Amino acid sequence: MHPRPRSTPLALGLALLGATQLGCRTPRVDAMPRLGWLRLEGDFAAGVGGPGQPNQLEALGLGDREASLMPRVDWTSGRWDHTVDWVGAQYAGSGEVQNDFTLDGVTFPQGTAVVSDLEFGVARWLATYDLLDHRRWVLGLGGGVGLYAVETRLLDPVSTAQTDTDQLGLAPNLALRAGYDWGSVDVGLLIGWLGFSLNDTDVQYLDLDLGLRWFLRGPEQGWSSALVAGLRWVDLEASYREEGSDERIDWNTRVAGPYLGFSLGF
Repeated sequence: MHPRPRSTPLALGLALLGATQLGCRTPRVDAMPRLGWLRLEGDFAAGVGGPGQPNQLEALGLGDREASLMPRVDWTSGRWDHTVDWVGAQYAGSGEVQNDFTLDGVTFPQGTAVVSDLEFGVARWLATYDLLDHRRWVLGLGGGVGLYAVETRLLDPVSTAQTDTDQLGLAPNLALRAGYDWGSVDVGLLIGWLGFSLNDTDVQYLDLDLGLRWFLRGPEQGWSSALVAGLRWVDLEASYREEGSDERIDWNTRVAGPYLGFSLGF
């Protein structure tokens, strides 16, 4: 019988360390000012005891495409990739109530003419760990946290009846990041997801950011610059009971559209 070499645990440890560090990238920061054009779609319903029949947001005057500032900052440290970004827009218009609803103690009967306003904002920090980082491909999983704000206002200009709602929440996210590098062009996908059911609240939130960068000056030259184009898609399904009342509110909304921007990295 041959004795086991004492160096085996050390060699195994060094091999595992080397495998863990394989593909680690140089620390880097990329700032991307972006401007998007986002269209709001979907419906909502509200009522005492139950939400009732839905009203299309477009029928209420909220179906336009609006400009949105969408800044984003990415930074890399070892096998960790971090992202901080913001997306938000304001929609306003006039329309007509399709189905009766009661919101914030005010009832709007079917056929009522309304002036509508909706504003939303989402700020996120997401961090993913690279499970695959080999030459051109990157694939990572992780999580983060998001801050969500929604304000709505509905006004009946005839009776002057008005309702205002203001929702603000902080919640964890799961995250997936994928990318492919062609050299002068790279493509990246960042997905954030939130889903939970607690007491009288059910929420499903999906946020996709698919972007392409065409480098004018590559990262191998130190600092880099690139033109940016992409698509942002935010989907929210929420059902909850208004605090302190018997009103039930259902939201089924999507905000999506293209964006253009610029990237500066160092």
